[in-house]
Amino acid sequence: MRKPSVLALSVLRLIKGSLARYLAIFAIIALGVGFFSGLRISTDAMLKTAGDYLQEKKLYDFRLISTLGFEEEDAAAFAELDGVETAIGSVQADLLCAGADGDYVLRAHLLTEKMNLADLVAGRMPVSGDECLLDAKFFGEESLGAVLRLSGENTEDALSVFAYDAYTVTGLVNVPYYVNFEHPTTALGRGKTAGFICLPAEGFDTELYTEIYLSLGECGELFTDEYASAADKAEP
Repeated sequence: MRKPSVLALSVLRLIKGSLARYLAIFAIIALGVGFFSGLRISTDAMLKTAGDYLQEKKLYDFRLISTLGFEEEDAAAFAELDGVETAIGSVQADLLCAGADGDYVLRAHLLTEKMNLADLVAGRMPVSGDECLLDAKFFGEESLGAVLRLSGENTEDALSVFAYDAYTVTGLVNVPYYVNFEHPTTALGRGKTAGFICLPAEGFDTELYTEIYLSLGECGELFTDEYASAADKAEP
């Protein structure tokens, strides 16, 4: 059996003589290695988590906007494009709601079934046109059952989009196209929305869509070169 070298014995004596300092240095190095490893994998982990969530909720791949409006035939035409799996029309409109402390702005979206799926946090889904879902990030469960009344300060054009002048909140939801906690900007009020609401088709009184969502189907994981290549190829 080989005896320890002089150098090894010297190192052992040095460690034994200042064990506390050695353990402190060892802990600092271990902490640094762990921190660095966490930073190296955090980006990939965050992108993977976000991508899985957005694909589960079927977030659109392209959003087409028109100030003149789209018809059902337009959505059908886009669905025939190479690389496009699904195309659906939707409606987005800002509205002023009357509140105890003054009017506030909400952004209304059409509740869709094939894309941009709503994640119900509390309450239930609407069953009639005068019911709605409210932004779960900015409103709590005390809002369930509340009645949102359209303000008289809305323009005639804005009011004409909505089928009712009041909507009852039946549920709180998160939606994939609002993944952060920032209020979207608006041309109404003070320039910021207080959140969003989702309405069933019967909640709107319009025959035109303001936007069309396109889905490319299975074309690779989000945030990858494969997905970027498929999106570039299918870009309308």
